[in-house]
Amino acid sequence: MILKMMDNASARPLDIVVFGATGLSGAYVVAELLERTIQSGAVCAEDADRRIGIAGRSRDKLTALQTKLGADDTSCPILVADVQDAAALAAVARQAKLIVSCAGPYRHYGEPVVAACIEAGTDYIDISGEPEYIEMIEAKYHEKAKERGVLVVSACGWDSIPAELGSLRTARRFKPPAVCTQIEEFVTIHGGAAGIAAHYATYCSAVEGIGATGELKKLRASQPKKPRPAIPGPPLKRQISPYWEKRLDAYAVPFMGADASIVRRAVQTFADHPRGLSDKGTQGIPPFHFAAYLTIPDRWSLWRYVALGTAFVQLAAREWGRRLLLEYPRFFTWGLFTKAAPTEEQTKETSFEMTFYGAGYDAPPPPGSNQPPNKCVGVRICGPDPADNSTSIIASQAALCLISARPRLAKGGVHTAGSVFGFTDLEERLGKAGVVFEDIS
Repeated sequence: MILKMMDNASARPLDIVVFGATGLSGAYVVAELLERTIQSGAVCAEDADRRIGIAGRSRDKLTALQTKLGADDTSCPILVADVQDAAALAAVARQAKLIVSCAGPYRHYGEPVVAACIEAGTDYIDISGEPEYIEMIEAKYHEKAKERGVLVVSACGWDSIPAELGSLRTARRFKPPAVCTQIEEFVTIHGGAAGIAAHYATYCSAVEGIGATGELKKLRASQPKKPRPAIPGPPLKRQISPYWEKRLDAYAVPFMGADASIVRRAVQTFADHPRGLSDKGTQGIPPFHFAAYLTIPDRWSLWRYVALGTAFVQLAAREWGRRLLLEYPRFFTWGLFTKAAPTEEQTKETSFEMTFYGAGYDAPPPPGSNQPPNKCVGVRICGPDPADNSTSIIASQAALCLISARPRLAKGGVHTAGSVFGFTDLEERLGKAGVVFEDIS
């Protein structure tokens, strides 16, 4: 059945369809894909002439996007479907090898697209950052996706793919017999004179994600318990309060994104599949502890973050509070999130860095040893603004990489991006497209 489904997918008229194409993130992803699938803009030669389509619920908006990007029905055909119309979604899914879903919040709009893709034998990726949604999809659809030979990979945008690939690069710097046992990630956002702004859809996902914390706990409690991978040495001390991070000359606070959840799932996958998801070799990634932090440059910014963050978490946990947060994003984020799109100047001036510090041993310590790590390495990832350019670069290259590497990847199932793409050329692709990885120590 799996081979038949994959053969059918290979004969489809389109390689990639972006669903939710007329949203802010979707439009950027479409523009990036169109640029990277012509000869002059392709990162890899095999990407040229890939067939891209756009999908959403409004034909008028899709036509307007098509016109804005200088495309037509030949270079970028339109497909119309609403998430509430299962038949229309299925028809869209059957036209492509891969669906890139940009329609969030995903806990409201994601599942019907996943279900349609699995039924159609179409691979699926999205740019979700909602742990409850991501883990629900894995719990509900992993076996069915595996049976039908469909890859489902959530969190294929900023910041989760950099978190996974950055962690893998850090761990790989420990050459056997050396072993990495701890990785800390630090996210830094740089802005210019126009300030930093981010998408309202991202804000909505954060509100919904925190609001679903209780559901996430119930979901995790309902799943079969897996033994935790054995990690040599003492556990990583995770900071729960703001502190001064002298290595970066900045304050650090726990990062509220999905990185920790995503990376820990990837670590579990590496432990469960020592020969890789495709069973074609040894992955060579031992398990490690992981923590993620956001850096803050000064005390005033730290005070503001703590005050707003505390109010945000308390309100997001209540239905009336979520309504309030969604109605007044500018007020509750000090202008970081608004219902308007970031300005061109803000987008141009904003960039990000993600710094990874790995700690471990020159050789594995004896079982039960509390010997502190004696080897440290560092990795840094830099790229343009996370909201628009980096997300579109990462999602587009993940999609193109999946199409190119598909015969060498897992046959199917719901997986993290790191466990799927960690042994492909995605890191190299991202570097050529503007999201650069480097070793720093």
